[in-house]
Amino acid sequence: MRILRITGWTLGILLLLGILLIGPTDHREYPDTGEYSWTTQKLEQTAREPHGGPGDTLQAGWGKANMMPDYPVGIVGYKYRGIYEEVLDSSFVKAFVFDNGKYNAVVLCFDLWIVHSSVSALVRQALTESGLDFDLVYFTANHTHSGMGGWAPGVLGKVIAGEYDLELVNTLCKATVKAVQEAIGRKRKVQIGYGKFYAGDYVQNRLIKGGPIDPWIRVLKMQWEESEMALWCTYSAHATLLHRKDKGLSSDYPGALTSFLETNDQVSIATAAFSAGMVGSHRPVAKAIGREHMQSYGKSLAETILDSLDSLPINYVNSLAILDLPVKLKTPHVRLTEDIRIRPWLISWLAGKEEANLSALVLGDLVLLGTSSELSGEFYPEIEAKALEQGLRVMVTSFNGSYTGYVVPDCYQYRDHAETRELNWSGPASGDYFMDLIRKSLEVLGQDREFIKEK
Repeated sequence: MRILRITGWTLGILLLLGILLIGPTDHREYPDTGEYSWTTQKLEQTAREPHGGPGDTLQAGWGKANMMPDYPVGIVGYKYRGIYEEVLDSSFVKAFVFDNGKYNAVVLCFDLWIVHSSVSALVRQALTESGLDFDLVYFTANHTHSGMGGWAPGVLGKVIAGEYDLELVNTLCKATVKAVQEAIGRKRKVQIGYGKFYAGDYVQNRLIKGGPIDPWIRVLKMQWEESEMALWCTYSAHATLLHRKDKGLSSDYPGALTSFLETNDQVSIATAAFSAGMVGSHRPVAKAIGREHMQSYGKSLAETILDSLDSLPINYVNSLAILDLPVKLKTPHVRLTEDIRIRPWLISWLAGKEEANLSALVLGDLVLLGTSSELSGEFYPEIEAKALEQGLRVMVTSFNGSYTGYVVPDCYQYRDHAETRELNWSGPASGDYFMDLIRKSLEVLGQDREFIKEK
């Protein structure tokens, strides 16, 4: 009888834990949810408000600052790897400010794995307290898998990024303010140009073997009359050229790429920055991984840019427009099977709540589109086609001030893969949802051509 009682209690406890910790997947299409209604209403409200227009000739400035603290820190990427044993290359924040006399914005490019909301919130506060006010603060990260940790509070933050280090985050904030102040101090009339250069031999689809890829390096070129030049680049391949057990702190291939651009002997580039593009489902193609291959990969991409940089035309523009859209998502999804997920309350307790967002900065006819999720690069052709309908070109980046997981095309949503199961935090049907929001956002930006077209 005692064995039966123990067995009964054990089964009862296990059943109770199962009810508390495991629940059903939310299979609803997003248009059937309150989250969709709330977000689309917010977008309609945004469309009715002034969001940009022609002004004076666009001015821009750029600056950078070293973010490294004066003590060793942990490394994150695949997982927390402990304190670094050596520094392979320093971690920077690079800032670009844009101003047409009516509206202004700042783009921040961090050498970090992601830009967690704990970082973006304190960065915004630090900018405000320093008297640096912008209509839009646009966050990006290079998504290095060998970067600094210590920036995420909470239980899961400790597991993924190590012990939360407020001193480190304050160091990031101070470096950001310094970079922005430098950029403002150097601001002047600028010519800009946008181009994309084929680099399909260096990336592949990791979700679908032989599947579609986004093969382009995209470049925003900025140049003053005095000929000083800056570049801002994006690419779709994950920054995973260093081994997951390597204890060297590094920006991975984005650091090698920008270093080669800034030190090349073909053309003078004062500042080169890199931001992860639509890196979902995309990994780098290299002979092997390791430090030597990381350098070679970065150099090859830099040479791809330099070979065509002179042919990229630049022009003065006077229009600047912004869009900053909060996005509501379903409750968090970490799925165990197609139909079963961990209860949302547990995920929220472990990880905190990251708010999704979609931001746009329009310079002339170029839309810089930032998302908090890792969108699959397979979406890019559809996004570019929609932008062209509006007379726009588009460059998409990730990690815009928070992190809300992977978003893949809905036809893949039930595949047995980390991107579609454990890391697809916004749940089934999120691919169509995000694409719908992006299409509508591009329509908002294109609805009044005076906002984005030169007179």
